[in-house]
Amino acid sequence: MSYLVGSYLTPIEAKKHSKATGTIRAPRALMRPIKYGVDGQPDVVQLISI
Repeated sequence: MSYLVGSYLTPIEAKKHSKATGTIRAPRALMRPIKYGVDGQPDVVQLISI
């Protein structure tokens, strides 16, 4: 059986130090990391959804 550890929304954006000068940077996007675990396993898995 698995269990939810946590889920939240967070913004991501392109690197500020791009190698291409004069280009238009992509706008921010929201992503939702979902952390969950499996009973009997010590690891917590993180799934990223955009």
